[in-house]
Amino acid sequence: MSAAKPLRAICLDGGGYLGLATASFLAELERHFDIKVADEFNLFCGTSTGGIIALALAHGKSAAEIVDLYKRLGTEVFNNKFPGSRAARILRGFFFARYSNTKLKEALAATFGDATLGDIKARGKYVIVPAFCLTTGTPRIFKTDHSPELTRDSGYHVRDIALATSAAPTYLPIATITSPTSGAVEQFIDGGVYANNPTLLAFTEGVGYLGRRPSELQILSVATPRDPRSAAERTRPPSRFERFRLSRGIFGWGPSLAELFIGSTMKLTHSAVTRVMLGLGAGDGGEKVGAYVRSDLPTHPHLGLDVADDGATQDLISIGTNAASQNDFRNRVRPLLTTRRLNHGEHPETV
Repeated sequence: MSAAKPLRAICLDGGGYLGLATASFLAELERHFDIKVADEFNLFCGTSTGGIIALALAHGKSAAEIVDLYKRLGTEVFNNKFPGSRAARILRGFFFARYSNTKLKEALAATFGDATLGDIKARGKYVIVPAFCLTTGTPRIFKTDHSPELTRDSGYHVRDIALATSAAPTYLPIATITSPTSGAVEQFIDGGVYANNPTLLAFTEGVGYLGRRPSELQILSVATPRDPRSAAERTRPPSRFERFRLSRGIFGWGPSLAELFIGSTMKLTHSAVTRVMLGLGAGDGGEKVGAYVRSDLPTHPHLGLDVADDGATQDLISIGTNAASQNDFRNRVRPLLTTRRLNHGEHPETV
């Protein structure tokens, strides 16, 4: 790949079934611009559910195919058929994983087969997928071997990496994977514990192992639907309980801590990438700074990473589709996409 050619990276946040909104968002871009997202980007970076989507795109799947996968899989993985099921699973989560990963394993095997990261690299695509290794107690970033210094991960099955990055603590069981190089058996949990927004990883990979200047990076980052307020604030009781609210313990904090930490790190990552892209680009010999576009998808109060009923499914599809239908966003993302339609002119649509 020529050093003068832009490195286009797509970065997808984690969020369980909320990833359906991400897939729907990308499917609308495919429809409107008459493209295939898998063909438009070189580097695919995703965490948790975003990791599954990123791997599927790098594997050659269309966003529409991924939407269909999520619609089929949602109620199978997050099985809450009966009234009160989800509340019972929250209680179960204090002792065991709330859900089994059996159906997820089956779906990943059907989607990726025996494909490896080496197979993705052979397609001319690069991948970055974070997980956390419990065996070593350190963050782990699975990558295609896209640099002479990278020789470790090409033999890993894509299905195993997808399972590892999406093993959300308390929601799904720990993922156990055997290293194809050392034969060591290691255990992994969701990469969202440290990089739910993986955009900074894509930036550092681009200027590090892939040797690009900031002016040569073009990054599209897509969030799963998140409420701008923390879960702790949304569940704030009336003021007469203020003393108890301020001195809450494990049971008071438990339901909101994970979302609080994840939401704050996502925002910090966005701020850091914005500043570093502009700062380094400005000092890049007077060259134009690379492009960075972030889409924060809106949400509804009843949505959640394990809410996969018919209502949530329709809402998530609507959220993703509507966000990608806004002309102001399309104008911002257009420079990152090469399309046939743009050569023939576009007619503005009513927003």
